[in-house]
Amino acid sequence: MWRNAYAQMWARAEARGEVTPGLAQSPMDETTSALIVQRWLLIDEPVDEEYADQVLDTVVMPLLRHARPARP
Repeated sequence: MWRNAYAQMWARAEARGEVTPGLAQSPMDETTSALIVQRWLLIDEPVDEEYADQVLDTVVMPLLRHARPARP
């Protein structure tokens, strides 16, 4: 379920031209959610909107600016 929702998110972003095609099959796919999942599952800290925004602004967006699609 989580994987399907995340794949749909990538597909929509790709369709809008917000990300380079093929990122859903790259390490970027896992990297963008890793900090949130780690915080939730491993260190048992809250994943609130402020934290999600910090991750988006300081990690995800810079990564996406320099992202390359997955190699076949």
